[in-house]
Amino acid sequence: MTPTIHNNEQSSLQNEQQQEHQPPKAKAIETSPPSQERASVEGEPQRSPPAVAQNATGKARATTIQGPSIAVAPPLLTTVPVKDPPGHVVPYKRYRDWKEKKTYNVVRPIAAGGYGSVLEVQLDGKPYALKVCDADDYKKKYSYDREAKALGRTDNRHIIKLHAAFQERGHLCLVLELANKSLEDVLRQTKRLALDDAKHYARGIAAGLDYLHQNSIIHRDIKPNNILLSGADSREVKLADFGLALWFGATRKTMLGACGTNDYLAPEMSGCKPYTTQADVYSFGVTVYRMVTGSLPKGRLAKIQGNMAKAFFEQVLHKNPEVRFDIQQASAHAFLQVDRGGEEQSTEDRIGSLIVKRPPEAILEEREQKRVRQSTPHPPAEDGNKNARTVGRASTLPISTTTKPTFSKEENPVHSN
Repeated sequence: MTPTIHNNEQSSLQNEQQQEHQPPKAKAIETSPPSQERASVEGEPQRSPPAVAQNATGKARATTIQGPSIAVAPPLLTTVPVKDPPGHVVPYKRYRDWKEKKTYNVVRPIAAGGYGSVLEVQLDGKPYALKVCDADDYKKKYSYDREAKALGRTDNRHIIKLHAAFQERGHLCLVLELANKSLEDVLRQTKRLALDDAKHYARGIAAGLDYLHQNSIIHRDIKPNNILLSGADSREVKLADFGLALWFGATRKTMLGACGTNDYLAPEMSGCKPYTTQADVYSFGVTVYRMVTGSLPKGRLAKIQGNMAKAFFEQVLHKNPEVRFDIQQASAHAFLQVDRGGEEQSTEDRIGSLIVKRPPEAILEEREQKRVRQSTPHPPAEDGNKNARTVGRASTLPISTTTKPTFSKEENPVHSN
């Protein structure tokens, strides 16, 4: 008797007979992804791992999966190494001055630049700043020698003090007075200073420059980075970084060779012309301008509106070094002075009135007065009047009581006392 096969059983039997004549399907091998493999990102196509299949004979065969090739990608969050600045020196743990038999233990790095690295070190529990550079680099060695010689000639409270100079293995070392921070650090935080603070720092910078110029030393790189602040309240000003400083002696009148920082460079230095200590005065003026306004002058004084302040900056930033103030005149100018009560003399030159634009009527009136003055002929100054200075067709008197006579190019000294 033939058994009766229902439709469902008959269809399943046919499927089993068909599967017997077909090779088995490929089975993917599950593998855990590598630890460095990047997780899939939204919108990125999924990547399947390779599979291994068996043919009809039962032997394993490799199958190619359509799609992009599989590669291990770096993780999404990668740490990019920070490049050391040019001149960076990997410090030792300690530095030994074999001649003086002193050992300086490194506490922490402070800064690094084109010259080398500055470290905080300790000697017998006292903190110092150690400036190190590569002894094999002849340019840095030359800068090291100049700084050591220039600081060795100075002894002033507005000049950073040099304690020792020696060589330890492959490093040239200068042991310096440790300061709290630089003026650049302060300006980065506040952009500009209160007028009282700006004038206080300006007087300290001027005092340090006056001492250098009196001792026949030109700094050639005055800028906020090279002005350090020390003391309990960071009010003591110290001129630092004498790697470009030059001692010109008593007989030398001018110097050659452009050097320094472009934004603070005097016009005569950028033009590769002979220059004197007046180049430091121009850099000083740019520094004071930035302290007061928070920006660089860029050849114009649009942000300075007070009469006294404008007169000061016009003199210290004058493009002609023979007309420009020397550092003694700049420090004696009324704009930088304070009265006995400790308040600034000129209230009109407060920071608010320095940078606020004047009304158009005042500007037009001033232009008309200037046009009338220029159209009026002025007699030449008499020989006995040494305070008169001719600028264009007008004769003006310097505001400062300490005047500076005009010299010809042949007899212009480095500075006048």
